[in-house]
Amino acid sequence: MAIISQSGTVGASFAGWAEEETLGLSSFISFGNKSDINEIDLLRHLATDKEISVLGFYLEGIKNGRLFMDMGRAAVREKPVVILRPGPYEQGEKGGPVPY
Repeated sequence: MAIISQSGTVGASFAGWAEEETLGLSSFISFGNKSDINEIDLLRHLATDKEISVLGFYLEGIKNGRLFMDMGRAAVREKPVVILRPGPYEQGEKGGPVPY
């Protein structure tokens, strides 16, 4: 299983849970600021990795949603792709802490 997260804290929590459940974590990638790579780059690369059987994403936003979904539809032919996205919270809209 590979965990790809826009939040280091959330991703580390998922990685810890995966380890406790002995799920076989092969990769943990945190890409919070997306300065060099983005979710599309990661999906493109990891979807073809034969060592990974499940892709788990935590995404706070997607720039090119149509392309990501097209690539995701192709990826799920090879392996399950799970995507978690935080919902809207009043605190987050006001700049406050958002519960996970």
